[in-house]
Amino acid sequence: MYNEIKSALISSACISPIMTIIDMSVIQSQIKHISFAKSLITTQKNIFNRTLPFFRPLYTMNFVYSSTYITANCSNYLVKNKYIEKNGKYFVLFSTSLVNIASIAYKDIQYSKYFHNPNQQNIHLRSNHFNSYSLFAIRDMMTISSAFIFKQDMNKYLEKKYKISHRKADFISSMTLPIVTQCFSTSIHILSIDYLQKPEITFKERIQHIKNIYWSVCIGRMIRVIPAFCMGGFLNDLLLQKN
Repeated sequence: MYNEIKSALISSACISPIMTIIDMSVIQSQIKHISFAKSLITTQKNIFNRTLPFFRPLYTMNFVYSSTYITANCSNYLVKNKYIEKNGKYFVLFSTSLVNIASIAYKDIQYSKYFHNPNQQNIHLRSNHFNSYSLFAIRDMMTISSAFIFKQDMNKYLEKKYKISHRKADFISSMTLPIVTQCFSTSIHILSIDYLQKPEITFKERIQHIKNIYWSVCIGRMIRVIPAFCMGGFLNDLLLQKN
């Protein structure tokens, strides 16, 4: 299991700086009411000039992805070596999702302290909303399942159907499944945020809000998932194969 942990730590260390800058840019764009593209440039300048903290957010982000990848790798190890023989896929899904959800909640709380984001603080003050928590969990489980479970099934299908190498199949699966999943999970993401920030509006108004902002949010989530689980997932698989 040492190799599983090592692969997870290396993968997390590679993607965490990118994810930290992306998340910081998102927060700064919300605070300053500017576009994400402009915020991305400004955030990097501020990090370089040391007017924004970077290493504490980086360590927090690294905790999210290292814990998620370690859990996924170790869970898969237990299933492959038949330490867990029944419902192996469900074990990987629920254990990894639980760790991912908990670590992201911790990260969001810490980031709200680092950057004093009123929107995030407001979210956590209302975080007892059952509907929203349930939707967050479903959203994250969809991403985790695409990155760690369905990807293995797609690899086997591509290898058998199109007679391509495992590495090529893994690259295709890694770079497509998590992105495609965002098309389905974005509506859930918007709805979950809506329940927290706007508990008083009707369900019809929530659906209209989803229609209004769906594509902008979906594209943003696609961009975010590329380093987090596409590049990170493929690198993690490469390291596991070498060990």
